[in-house]
Amino acid sequence: MLEFAVGAGVSALIRRFRVPFPWVWVGAGVLIGWLFCPEKPWDLNRVWSLGPGAGLILLGVTGAEAQNRLRVPGWLVTLGDASYPLYLIHFPLVVLCNKLLILGGATSVSIRCTVDLILVVVLCWISTAIHRYAELPVMQWARYVSPDRVR
Repeated sequence: MLEFAVGAGVSALIRRFRVPFPWVWVGAGVLIGWLFCPEKPWDLNRVWSLGPGAGLILLGVTGAEAQNRLRVPGWLVTLGDASYPLYLIHFPLVVLCNKLLILGGATSVSIRCTVDLILVVVLCWISTAIHRYAELPVMQWARYVSPDRVR
């Protein structure tokens, strides 16, 4: 929930204000993430410790992009458009896959990391397809039905 709030807050700031010195914000976010990174990756405090740093990085990068100081590759824009479906499906599927691997006897970290990397690539592809073939048609329909309410 905090991640969503940070993203919404950054979006509101970017729409209303020009971000001064965007690369300083990126550096501050990296520094905060490095200083407060939890020792255990499964620690739930990671949201509180990494969220603000990620928000500052997001603020700096989007500020730099708004000022034409950063050109984002098209494939990243496409992945960004598909970020909501990716957000919804990645966590349960990664956790389920890792639990199945452990139950199946695959306790090697290298095997699990390799499977996770392949899974992330597949999930990005699936999310892009969901965005293109489900989310976009619904958004176009909503714009047609109520053009003054949907952007």
